[in-house]
Amino acid sequence: MSFTSSSALVDVDLQPGKPPMLWSGAISDVPGWAAAHRDALRAVLAEHGSVLVRGPGLRDAPEIDAVFGQLGTRLMAEREAFAPRQTYSGGVYSSTTWPANQPMCMHHELSYAMEFPGLI
Repeated sequence: MSFTSSSALVDVDLQPGKPPMLWSGAISDVPGWAAAHRDALRAVLAEHGSVLVRGPGLRDAPEIDAVFGQLGTRLMAEREAFAPRQTYSGGVYSSTTWPANQPMCMHHELSYAMEFPGLI
């Protein structure tokens, strides 16, 4: 699998101790933007291990599903009965309800499984 240079996304903010962050600003066609920047986003991911995209203005679960479809990423199946979530669509889930005064266990997101997701 080949990737274009991460320099194609010139707005990636790299700060020690923080995940790489891309401020996209408001986008009217987020799935289209994701398709157009797929290789550059994956290059940042391959180079740094993560990328946090802020600001595109995702409006609903179907749009989130469409973005991941454009990125070519199969979403993980939610199977964590310990911290149930609401299923919205195509692998898009709510956050889990968790009491603010209790620490969250470290085994969420299937990190303990024999096969775990490569991308979350």
